[in-house]
Amino acid sequence: MYVEVQQEGSEVGQFQSMGTVGSVKWVSDIFSPVTGEITMVNKELFDGSERLNEDPYGKGWLARISLNDFKKDLEKLLKAAHYADYIKTMET
Repeated sequence: MYVEVQQEGSEVGQFQSMGTVGSVKWVSDIFSPVTGEITMVNKELFDGSERLNEDPYGKGWLARISLNDFKKDLEKLLKAAHYADYIKTMET
């Protein structure tokens, strides 16, 4: 498995691709939840991308983004409970 994330200093748009994650059989875009500038990339993922699955809320983070308009972006995001419900529909 591998991870590619845009470089630090890159501008990203909400719901736009900011990189890819893939394996031998598939490749998927990583979509930014917000608009802003990438200020830091987790380079540890390049050595062992299994952290994405093992610790996504800890050591598996992808990038830090300096926000342009958090309130505007936040209005477009699902709440955690709604997202959990959505994921359940994907599992069937």
